[in-house]
Amino acid sequence: MSDLSTLLYNIRCVFGVVCRLLWYGVRFCWVLLLPRMVLAAKLVASERQLGELAERMRRETGAPPRLRFRPAFRIVWVVLSKLLDGCEDLVHLMKPETVKRWHTRAFRLF
Repeated sequence: MSDLSTLLYNIRCVFGVVCRLLWYGVRFCWVLLLPRMVLAAKLVASERQLGELAERMRRETGAPPRLRFRPAFRIVWVVLSKLLDGCEDLVHLMKPETVKRWHTRAFRLF
């Protein structure tokens, strides 16, 4: 019985990752249709919020706590790290070495 429950749990996890990746894909396609000014405003707003969140976490605990990222989030950052040259400048909540480690793990699984 535990094998069946493990299988169902793994299927649910894979389905969740696929759904999240599809959602990221739909959002990306939607963003392609927006004007540049709107994109620039959204980028500034989100970067500021991420910066504020990271700063607040550092102030409250002294050191940033370890965050748990979902597999879909990790996959997106692995792809972005390969597509964008200055990806290290965009990372606010994790270290660039973490993204490289995710890429290495994904390559090993492949």
